Formats: sequence, C-alpha cells, structure tokens
Amino acid sequence: MKNALLLIIVVFVFFSSGCKKDDSSPTTPTNKAPNQPVVVNPADGAINQPTSLTLSWTCTDPENDALTYDVYAGTTNPPLTQISANQTLTNYSMTGLSSNTKYYWKIVAKDAKAASTSGTVWNFTTGGAGTASISGHVTDATNNNPLTGAVVTLKLNSSTIGTVTTASNGYFEFLSLNSGTYTLSATKTNYIEGSYQVDLTSGELKTFDMPLSIQSTTIQYRIVLSWGNNPRDLDAHLFKGSYHVYYDAQGYQASTPYTTLDVDDTSGYGPETITIYNLDNESCRFYVHNYSGKYDGDIDIKQSQAQVKVYSGSVLLKSYAVPSTGTGFYWYVFDISAAGAITDKNYITDVTPTGNNNKPEFDKKNKKQVSTRN
Repeated sequence: MKNALLLIIVVFVFFSSGCKKDDSSPTTPTNKAPNQPVVVNPADGAINQPTSLTLSWTCTDPENDALTYDVYAGTTNPPLTQISANQTLTNYSMTGLSSNTKYYWKIVAKDAKAASTSGTVWNFTTGGAGTASISGHVTDATNNNPLTGAVVTLKLNSSTIGTVTTASNGYFEFLSLNSGTYTLSATKTNYIEGSYQVDLTSGELKTFDMPLSIQSTTIQYRIVLSWGNNPRDLDAHLFKGSYHVYYDAQGYQASTPYTTLDVDDTSGYGPETITIYNLDNESCRFYVHNYSGKYDGDIDIKQSQAQVKVYSGSVLLKSYAVPSTGTGFYWYVFDISAAGAITDKNYITDVTPTGNNNKPEFDKKNKKQVSTRN
C-alpha cells in the first residue's frame, strides 16, 4: 500500500514538472558600441600645418549601425570644446587657427542605440602664417576647355590642406600657404585623375593649371605636356614611323599617321596634347622643344615646371618631370617601340631628337624651316 502511494506521488510530480509553463522571455541581443575612430588627416603629431585645414577620420561599427560623430578640439589636452555635434560626415574643416600653436582633437562615435566610443586624443601643430598661394584652372587636355565640378585637393606631407570644387570657369585657389612641396590633384567623373607635385616658396603666388585626360576606349596613347607661366611656348613633338606630328603637321585620326596634335599652346601653362589612336606597328619618339627659349630668349626649360603624362584608355602609364640638369632647348622624354613598350629617356640635349624621316621642323615665327641642330 505504501509502495503504491509512493508511486502515485512520483508520477504526479513528474507530470506536474513536465507540463509547467515556460515563462522565460527571449534574450535581447546586447548592442555593441562603435569601434574606436582612426585618424586620417592630419597625421597625429603633424607639424607645420596651415591655419586652415580639414580634419578627417574613419570609423566602423561591429553591427554596421549608422554612426554620428561629435568633434572636440582646442589647445588643452584633452580638448573640452565641442565644435561639432551629431554630424554624419567623417571630416570637419577648421579655419582661423592661430599660427605656431599646438591643437588637440578627438572624435566621439555614436550609434542610434545610445552606445558611444571616444577616440584617442590626437594633435597637430600649425606653422607660421602662410603668405603663399596656389591657383589655376582645371581643363580638358584634348581642347583646353575649363572643367566644371572638378574636385581639387591640396596635400602637404600626405596631410590634406583643403579641397575645393571648380565652378564653370574651372578655377581653383588655395591661400595663406607656407613654403613646401605640395601635391595637387584633381578628379572628375569620366576623367583620369591628375596629380602634380608643386614646389612653393614663401610669399610665392603660383599659378598652376591642371589638364585632365578624358577616359577613352578608342585611343592607344595620349601624351599631355603642361608647364608653368614661362616659357611662353613649349612644343610637343612626336616622330611616328616616317611621320612628324607637331604644330605644323598636326596629323589625322582616321588615316596615317592615326595620330593628332589636339592642342597647341603658345601662351604658357599648356597643355600640348598628342593622341595616338593606332600605333599601327610603328615606333615613336617624343620630345619637347623650348621654342620661345630658343627664338625669344625665354627662360631655360629646366625652370619651366614642365611635366609630361602618358595615358592609355583610363590609366596613367607614365609621368615625367623636366630634369634639373642638362643644357639645351630639347627635352627628349621617351620612345615607344612598335610593340608598344615605353622606354624612358628623360634628358635635356642641345641636339634635336630625330625620327625616321629626319624632316626639320617648321619655324612658325619666321615662316621658314629651321635646322635640326641647335
């Protein structure tokens, strides 16, 4: 009897526990805070920075949540002044900074679920008040027309000094700059990015135009020559097979030599542009002639800031800066083999580089042919 009663109690307990309702609720996932922001510009500890610059950073979230940022900056460490709140951009422009001053800054990243992460404190030091400037125009290398909406960026030692967008006249300018070697670049949709090294001395007001090459699937090579205000007239020359393409023989696109001189500039800056549509199994030789230096007593080509860029399709293949040594009016830049291989030459000479025809160039000033030697 006792055993039967014990069995009934065990069975009752078993079924009572097995049929008990589960009142537990699903576990809510824990939100994860954003990752720590990472500095981009200016580099932590950067010195000699301009009094107007752009702070930039990157940041990610473990759950890919959308992020906003608070920006703190000042001359105390840590910075206590919030100069921007709840912005979505990962950059912030600062202007009117004091010269020769150390600044501290940090970023607080936040997601929409109230989680936040404070970045480390970074710093940079400004230089003296700059008195130099760089200005110019962004143009189409094939016709020298100004380009609207090109984004121009100026950098010093990999730190972004500023970014501007060109208006209808293609104009850009950067003011209050210190001396140094800058990188000036321009981008625009459907054009190949142009990037140039620009040396700036204290107080210099430099004009520097940037021709951009449009992307194309119908050309083999495009050669773009640009330079500074002087010499007034640098000429691009290409020997291709038995043909000499230059200002007096500007070539043809659809027939031999399948090459054209697109722009001939005689007033400084350039560009002078030569487009090769079909190499046609012919070798090429490219050089630059300091025409106004030879005939008008203009400055030496070594002082011209001249640069040559070689493009193919949508790619920059080669970039050349005029040599700082050598004597003569001719800058022999490169050869192209019949198979398309580019061989660097890049030297200044007093002897005209010649092609297969040895045809002398035409003197556009005096309307006569001139000797192929200096």
